[in-house]
Amino acid sequence: MVLRVDHNKVPFKKLWETKGHQRDFNGRPHIGALQYSILLSNGDVMSSYHCYGDTTGDNCEFIKWDSKGNLLSMMLVLGGGHAGAFWYSEDTNLIYTQVRDANSGKYYLGTLDYLPNKKVDINSLDKWCQVSHYYRVSIDTTYKDYWIG
Repeated sequence: MVLRVDHNKVPFKKLWETKGHQRDFNGRPHIGALQYSILLSNGDVMSSYHCYGDTTGDNCEFIKWDSKGNLLSMMLVLGGGHAGAFWYSEDTNLIYTQVRDANSGKYYLGTLDYLPNKKVDINSLDKWCQVSHYYRVSIDTTYKDYWIG
């Protein structure tokens, strides 16, 4: 069975989009293609992005954008993986994610303080537990439900 959708009749409203050809504090270009994004209470957006130019696939960036799509700041996470999912708490300024230890190769779930325009690694992670492999972390702090996918 094939479901065909008339996109002119679908009631989805575009909430936000990035502006093209912006550079972060490392000089890396950002033009969109976000992995995951969270709309913040003030209209800004926190997103994750596979680190541009990283051929290892092991590093990611968490990027904060304003409500008009302008890049405000970013944090590079060495060992942050592909950053396909995460959670950001506006109340605590914490990112809930996974980081791989470059020395041991082990994966850990935990939280990172969002540090604008900084580079962090496993040593910045408040570790909750070790896991066997890469997970896409999905967390909802509003309802106190924590899921790993």
